Amino acid sequence: MRYLRVWDNRKIMIVSVTLFIAVCAIVICGYRYMNECTQNESMAQNNRYKFTKLSNDLAETSDFLTNEARKYAVTGDISHLYNYWYEVRVSRTRDKVIGQLKEADLQKKEKRNLKSAKKYSDELIKTEACSMRLVLEAENKTEKDFCSHRRLREYIRYVLKYQIPQKYENLSSQEKRKMAVELLYNQNYDVIKSRIMSPIELFNKRLNHRLDDEVKAAVKGCRNALVVLVGCLIAAGVLVAFILTILYKNYVKPLNSYTNQLKNREKNTKDNELNTMSENLILRIRPKGALELREFGRIYNRMANVLALEMKKSHDAWTEMKKAKEEAIEANKAKSEFMARMSHELRTPLNAIIGYIYLLRKGTLSSKQEKYCNSISVASEDLLELINGVLDFSKIENEKIEFEEISFSPIELLKRVYVVMENEASRKNIKLNIDIKQDIPEMVVGDSARLHQILMNLVGNAVKFTEKGSVTIEQRVEDWNDDSCVLYYEVRDTGIGISDEKKKEIFEPFVQDDVSINRKYGGTGLGLAISKQLIELYSGNTQTLNLESKKGEGSRFYFRVPAKISKEEKKNNDLHTDRENDIEEELKFNVLLVDDSEINLAVEKEILESFGLTVYTADSGKSAVRFVEKQGVDLILLDLRMPEMDGYEVAEFIRKNHICDNTAIIALTADAAQDVFEKIKKSGMQEYVIKPFKPYDMRKVIEKYAGTNLKNEETVENENNSKNNSLYFNVSECLKNMNNNSRLLWELADSFVKKQSKNIDYMRIHISNGNYGNARGIIHDLKGMTGNLCMTLMYEELVDIEQKLKTGKQVNFEKFDALWKKTRFELEQYIKEYKQPDEENNEKIDFDNLVTYIKKMSSEYDMQAVDMFLKYETLFAKNMDRDKFLNLQDAALQYDFEKMNEILEA
Repeated sequence: MRYLRVWDNRKIMIVSVTLFIAVCAIVICGYRYMNECTQNESMAQNNRYKFTKLSNDLAETSDFLTNEARKYAVTGDISHLYNYWYEVRVSRTRDKVIGQLKEADLQKKEKRNLKSAKKYSDELIKTEACSMRLVLEAENKTEKDFCSHRRLREYIRYVLKYQIPQKYENLSSQEKRKMAVELLYNQNYDVIKSRIMSPIELFNKRLNHRLDDEVKAAVKGCRNALVVLVGCLIAAGVLVAFILTILYKNYVKPLNSYTNQLKNREKNTKDNELNTMSENLILRIRPKGALELREFGRIYNRMANVLALEMKKSHDAWTEMKKAKEEAIEANKAKSEFMARMSHELRTPLNAIIGYIYLLRKGTLSSKQEKYCNSISVASEDLLELINGVLDFSKIENEKIEFEEISFSPIELLKRVYVVMENEASRKNIKLNIDIKQDIPEMVVGDSARLHQILMNLVGNAVKFTEKGSVTIEQRVEDWNDDSCVLYYEVRDTGIGISDEKKKEIFEPFVQDDVSINRKYGGTGLGLAISKQLIELYSGNTQTLNLESKKGEGSRFYFRVPAKISKEEKKNNDLHTDRENDIEEELKFNVLLVDDSEINLAVEKEILESFGLTVYTADSGKSAVRFVEKQGVDLILLDLRMPEMDGYEVAEFIRKNHICDNTAIIALTADAAQDVFEKIKKSGMQEYVIKPFKPYDMRKVIEKYAGTNLKNEETVENENNSKNNSLYFNVSECLKNMNNNSRLLWELADSFVKKQSKNIDYMRIHISNGNYGNARGIIHDLKGMTGNLCMTLMYEELVDIEQKLKTGKQVNFEKFDALWKKTRFELEQYIKEYKQPDEENNEKIDFDNLVTYIKKMSSEYDMQAVDMFLKYETLFAKNMDRDKFLNLQDAALQYDFEKMNEILEA
């Protein structure tokens, strides 16, 4: 064993593998031998059972045939004859058993016994056939007496062909019947029967004796195999122990020695010794074990000497680096504090400059002075942006940034960004889009100011670096639960893009994609760096600002920030209520009107309010569902064809979730097909109204559910419009439907000409290209709008086109184009003739209606609210308190829609 200590790996491996192969071979051989003996025993037992069963089947078959033959001879029942011959000629159990026994490995004596039993069995069949023929002749029956049974006729024919002794031919019927019984019960029949059974019994006896010997031999073999296998296992255990001893002596024990030496040295090392980096800390080990481990010990000792020297050098370098780092931190801190102080000091005079520029502009300036003021203003704003960026950057570097937790509306936050950036985008002829998903919480808790800063940086960059195309701001919510959510923001543009080489550097301070960018677009390169660090700090370093971009194709910046769900209530901006001015005459019956068409929604709302109803509106199916989940109504008027969630889906959702169970739902549809009506009933709606509806018809339907008569004031037609009763555009009928609101009619007519002209062109293109599904969607919307705006001929032609598309007929656009040309002419004439009043005829404007309209626009953050106020500014000055007017004027000039709405509500 001492010799083994100096073996190398190769020798140990060869010995180990050889012993392992030997152990495996011994175990496999022992297992195979034992398995073979077990199989022999199992086979012997199976053969015993099999042959015993076969011999029993042979004896039972012989007894069955005898019993059937005797029963037929005694009773004459033809079924026994049938059973007998079915067994002999079809089932053939006897032949099958004998065949299987012949195929087995039988001895000569066993084969002779089997052959003798078959021989006497054949003789017995002849005797039984003779008896059956005598019975048939005694009863004078042939196969013709059994015409209905083919197989029985065959068996009778076979029996009648069987030869019987001549002495039985002249017997009488009674004698033949007696002789048939006697043949089966006499001594000769019993002798033959015994000659059949004796060989079978002798066969069974010999077979069982032989199989018993085979079983005994197999059992003995199993015992011997078990002894061999146990011996193999013992030998294998000895070999394994030998291998383990080799491994322990040459590997395990030396490795344990190395480990213990290292642990003892670590335990005895003191903390002050670690700081000295002394050479004494390096451990040397004594080589042991196999040749390779001994070599490892010697190499380790040489490396330890080199390491001791390198550790001393490293310690000296680390000391110098620590000192340099401390000096750099102090210098950086001083730099950040200086930047912060300078930023604050610069803001004070800069704010004064900006303020004086504002005051200077309010006076009368020459064109050159106006140009100078604009240049100073632009330079001041750029400088202020730079100072703010440097200040924020210094706060972030010094870790002095703090985040507020206040309630705010994510939707309003995004709209504020839109309001500020929309002018710049319009100046560059860039389309600024907002994509706000419907599943946004109304109020959340977080730092809205920092989010606004981040979005302004991203959107400002997108607008700045986009020369043509569009910029899109997307907002949605993720992981929304009762207490928290994650807000997702994305800013996409079609601008200059960012090269792959600069994508990683673009978030570094004072870095831009190219030097030429700074010369062309300006900027400091701080915006993205600050935004990225703010997002990381805001989210606790769980999120960051992500970028996807391709040079020349635009960029996509997106990020996520966590937020808590606020418990504060907020007025829904998607659903708003307009009530009649006269509260005393208002009917306390609430109606929710749902339609995705702006024109239809305005016209239908005006008609319903003329009935004295309180009307709530929703411009989509999802908005309607959100509304009824929070507030109940007395009646729902539901347009069927809407994007995302149509009227059928809204009704099914309301009924399925038992929302407003007692509220009737009335469908508004321009489809008069029978299957549409059936689908309306199936989805849970009570009835329907065909669009465009007459006010009288709608009033009658609502009165049925309101349980009372509605207001039915006859409107006085405007004298200027009474002359216009054209079927192309019936102004008088429209004014009657809209409670004589000429302003609303002008807006809807103007909107139809501007927005629907393209849809009519798209409809023509879809029909020409065979896209009938898209064309029918446009036709459905146009039918509702033309009907509501009293364009009778256009409406009828659209109905005709829709019917032709359903039946596959050719659509002729000549008539439609002629109608549209004349209708559009009358619309444009009306828009010019009845244009919106200007400042010279402000006295003709209904001030209350104007206030209502601007309140509506400001609640929706529509720029038109400011435009309308400035247009009729003198009218507001005459009709409002001076302080209130000045506050409203300031709010409008600052595009503060919330403050405008608040002042107008007061």
